[in-house]
Amino acid sequence: MKKINNLVLPSVPKEYYDRYVGEGMIGKCYITSNNDLYKEFIYRRDDYEIIKSLAETFNSPHLAFPHTFIFLEDDIGKLVGYLRNYIDGETLDNLSLSTKMDDFIQALCEFEKDLYQNTMFGLEYRDIHAGNMIYTPNNQIIAIDTEGYDISYEETKSRIIDSLYELYYTICGEMLKVGYIQDFYVKEIINRSARIGYSDFLRTSQMLEVLISYLENKNKCKIETYGDLKSKLVLMKRR
Repeated sequence: MKKINNLVLPSVPKEYYDRYVGEGMIGKCYITSNNDLYKEFIYRRDDYEIIKSLAETFNSPHLAFPHTFIFLEDDIGKLVGYLRNYIDGETLDNLSLSTKMDDFIQALCEFEKDLYQNTMFGLEYRDIHAGNMIYTPNNQIIAIDTEGYDISYEETKSRIIDSLYELYYTICGEMLKVGYIQDFYVKEIINRSARIGYSDFLRTSQMLEVLISYLENKNKCKIETYGDLKSKLVLMKRR
């Protein structure tokens, strides 16, 4: 079990606000002077024990959990924010067109294996989307904003289906934006990664391999990068 730290402070140190990164619906993010990421919640939270339990239990290289929780002396029962390791890289909704697809598919395959294993042990993935999944320079996919995750007591099969479907939609719906594809065979290949539990199901990483092979044969070309793949898919979308 990982060691998680708690800090009770009179105020948030100014070095936590060294560089502003961005914000979402529940908080703002900054790079600290020590090159950690500090996330400060817009409203203080009282679900600290759940987040702490997840961070201690799931020691995953593909999930960015907090390592230090921040409280203030004026209300030590409410969580103000947390520190985690800063993850360098590109979000999947802003992936470089020069990204090598072989490397990306391998990274996605490793993420899928970890997701399956974690889900088997009760982790409920929530709010997986292209903006909070980062592809790192050393070819890893890491999910951030994990404070919304939970331990689920639902049937394991249902939990796995939900998690895999979220991953499918992240890659196909948000990253590749395949909703307007006209080519029947391309749509069939893509849809197989949504048929979780059926005999023709393909994991999303497998689907990308099959899709690229089909497009290479159809177009008599070589698809090596994300840009190559996107350009071939664009040709198959409704005008």
